[in-house]
Amino acid sequence: MKTININLIGEFKKTVKSGRFEIKKDSLDSGTKFFVIIFVIATFVVLSASFGVWLVAENLAKSSKVSLEKLTTELTELKNREAVLSAYTKDLENKRKMAELKLRAKKQINNLFIPWSLILTELSQKVPKKIIVTDIQKLSSGKITDKMVISGIVSAENKPLTAVSFFILNINEDKNSLLADAEIKTLEYKDEKELYEFEIEAK
Repeated sequence: MKTININLIGEFKKTVKSGRFEIKKDSLDSGTKFFVIIFVIATFVVLSASFGVWLVAENLAKSSKVSLEKLTTELTELKNREAVLSAYTKDLENKRKMAELKLRAKKQINNLFIPWSLILTELSQKVPKKIIVTDIQKLSSGKITDKMVISGIVSAENKPLTAVSFFILNINEDKNSLLADAEIKTLEYKDEKELYEFEIEAK
């Protein structure tokens, strides 16, 4: 029987060496490695930038949400304040109208009555010493601008026309007077009294 000597280890070594040689031979060249590294780095940069953009967008979204909630709260407060101010303004408008009505009513009431105390005080300062006022009457009812008649007497010895003229002058020269446009209506001598009676008409 013939023995066949098979050197398996030698064959295995040759096979392994041959495999290593083939792997080394099939390795990528330096240019391709460079492009692969650049591609990996670029991919990492893009992913990092995308993550950064996402973080910024997330923060902006949160900030916008907070701002929106704050604006919504402020808007609600402003609406409530507007409602209160609107009611307050309406109340003020009603009070203003009431005040105008009261003022108008007061003016109408004042026009129906003469401020006698003021008129008497004023006449006491304007009547000459030689004249005695005996009566004051309003000619017609109505407004305060209606005419009044002031009656009085003056001695014949005291130049009655001059005295009454001074009385009228005292009234007409005072622009702040309650009476105005005074003029002599009558001036008559009374024998039985030996006095002159006069009437002055004024607004």
